This record gives sequence, structure tokens and C-alpha cells, in this order.
Amino acid sequence: MSGDSAVTDGVNSRNSYVTVNVRHASNGTKYSVQASLEGSVEALKSAIEWESDIPSGQQQLMYKGRGLQDAYSLKSYGLEAGEHCAAGSWFL
Repeated sequence: MSGDSAVTDGVNSRNSYVTVNVRHASNGTKYSVQASLEGSVEALKSAIEWESDIPSGQQQLMYKGRGLQDAYSLKSYGLEAGEHCAAGSWFL
């Protein structure tokens, strides 16, 4: 992971893929996962589950102080490549 940036440009910018850096709030463990900005929060949780072995149903993602709902896209929350993100049960 690089510095404070939680989201960085991905390899496939045409499809708006980004690297999302997340940190577990209780133990501080950090993970980096690839996600599409057009993809759902649920898809991001699945990617986090793959990396962390924490079931997506037990994850609560927060961005800018708001809880992210599974059915919405990352883009709908204003998540962009290169933007600093932090807060919540899982930090984005």
C-alpha cells in the first residue's frame, strides 16, 4: 500500500478498476483488493473476504462516515481513484 491513499488507479482504467486499501478497525490488519468503481459494495466485500477469510456478511464498510450498502456501486458513494478514504468498521 502506498501512504495515505486508499484508492489508486488500476491497470484497466477503461473499466474504472482501482486498488482499494482497507484496514480492519479492531486489529489494524491491512488488505489491498482490486475493485471496479461500477461494481457493487457486495462485490468489494467478496474481494475482501477472499483476501482476509472474513465472511462478507460480517463486514461493515464505511466511507466518509457513511455505511456502505451492498446493492450500491462504489462510484455511487463518490469513491474515486487517488482519493483518501478512512472511517468505520473496515476502513476504506
